[in-house]
Amino acid sequence: MSYDIDELKKSMVKIINPDTQNTTNTAGSGFIIRSDGYFITCHHVIYRLSSLKVEYQGQVYDDVQWCEALSNPDVDIAILKISLSGAKAVPIINPQDVSTSVTVYGFPQERASNFPDGFDFPAQNIRKSASVKTLSTYKYKDITLTNSWNKLPEPTSTFEAYRINAPVDSGTSGGPVLADNLSGVVGVIQSSNSNESYVIRWDNITESLKKLELDFNMVSKKQKEPIQILIELLQLSNLAIFSERRGLCETIGIQPGKLSFLTLTSDDSFTTELVNYLHRVGRKQALCKLCQQLESVFPEGEQTDDLAFVKASLNCN
Repeated sequence: MSYDIDELKKSMVKIINPDTQNTTNTAGSGFIIRSDGYFITCHHVIYRLSSLKVEYQGQVYDDVQWCEALSNPDVDIAILKISLSGAKAVPIINPQDVSTSVTVYGFPQERASNFPDGFDFPAQNIRKSASVKTLSTYKYKDITLTNSWNKLPEPTSTFEAYRINAPVDSGTSGGPVLADNLSGVVGVIQSSNSNESYVIRWDNITESLKKLELDFNMVSKKQKEPIQILIELLQLSNLAIFSERRGLCETIGIQPGKLSFLTLTSDDSFTTELVNYLHRVGRKQALCKLCQQLESVFPEGEQTDDLAFVKASLNCN
């Protein structure tokens, strides 16, 4: 049975800002990671709050515990606990890469009337990011309160992330990122101050997950999207290096002059753009011809099995 958005809703925690009288009193989002009340959010959601207060399944909790030993402000992660049992925890998965569509889910302040919709981002808008300076994503860098959670990350701290080339609304930070086809949550959404957002990867807090005795599933290659496997095979083959691009495009029946990304400096970026473009515009025949070219590069071994999987998924003859 697949894990979907309806199941995810049962794990959602709303972080309440106790210092505002507005009807929209959402500080951010969180979600249950263990059935006895442990939940996760972004540290920047709570670092300026005078007290911790949340809502889960229609009930407000004032006795929220910040788990300092499990949290890590330097990677913008806070782990907290409320007193309950039998809560619905999300399935945590840790893929090598996000190559499927995802749904970002949370409590956006400006779209309260539309909740619970969630936000969909296609896979081509998601990329692995270079290490992100944590403090650079914080809007406010002044703290006057003295609770244990009222602290900033260290100035030099960074976190590992996927980058989404689109912003998410304030209030969504700390929410889960659901990989639709992998039936699990791949990270925590962080709404930054720019026109992009970050998915904080589980790699940042593996020790905390181990302390909580939470197993996160490594996603096998066959659970990846066939298109992502094809991208990786093409990158490995060297068929798409700069000097070979025009010839490759002509061989698979594509006019290279019409491709805006033909002259990209990075071979990996060109490969990703080419395969995603062919997939997006429905050029199945070109994708199958690409598989034929790869067969000559990988006549045997693990790559041959991967290629057979891709061809079967694309229904290539």
